[in-house]
Amino acid sequence: MFHLRQTRGLEIDLLVQEGDRLIATEAKSGATISSDFFKHLRGFAADVAARDSHLKYHPRIVFGGTSPQCRTDGRVIFWQQIQEVDW
Repeated sequence: MFHLRQTRGLEIDLLVQEGDRLIATEAKSGATISSDFFKHLRGFAADVAARDSHLKYHPRIVFGGTSPQCRTDGRVIFWQQIQEVDW
């Protein structure tokens, strides 16, 4: 489990690797999902694909809203659901 911050500004709040799975999670306090929330996750996905093609990348957003969502760019989890989610 670790945090990533690169000099070019890319930042991921929480990274967890389990075998060939890499779960990248961004925490957002907003109650409404914005496509901008996925900006760093998309950038990191490109880095992962270029470096470790065997890894299965799982992007996640934990946010202050009240309903989970599945988006093209990743899974959206509302903060009260954290303990119930199968990451």
